[in-house]
Amino acid sequence: MKKNGFTLIEILAVITLIAAMALVLLPLIINQVNQSQTKIDDATMKVIENSTYTYMDMNQNEFPFMQGNVYCITLQKLADYGAIKTPITGEKSGKDIPLTKFVRATFTSDIDTEYALVDTCTETRN
Repeated sequence: MKKNGFTLIEILAVITLIAAMALVLLPLIINQVNQSQTKIDDATMKVIENSTYTYMDMNQNEFPFMQGNVYCITLQKLADYGAIKTPITGEKSGKDIPLTKFVRATFTSDIDTEYALVDTCTETRN
């Protein structure tokens, strides 16, 4: 007699094999997605840093580049100047970054600057 289709054992074996592959591959896929989101967030921060540097460079009378100087510039000011496009979306959260946040630029030397995105910033030393 010729048999058409698969037996129950064959179907269960295929399902078990697919489930085992999913258990192995799913954590790898999730990890890869998380790493790509971190890279996107790093890229977003780099754009903000470059925009801040450009803004300060174009306004050197207000923001002299000297070691020890700390400046706070809102994202709104950068957007109004045209240095960044809005909205700025955080890839991890999926939410827009509020334009009320500050970019704190700290000149650690005459050529090196550290940037941080902060909620409040009262430091301005020059």
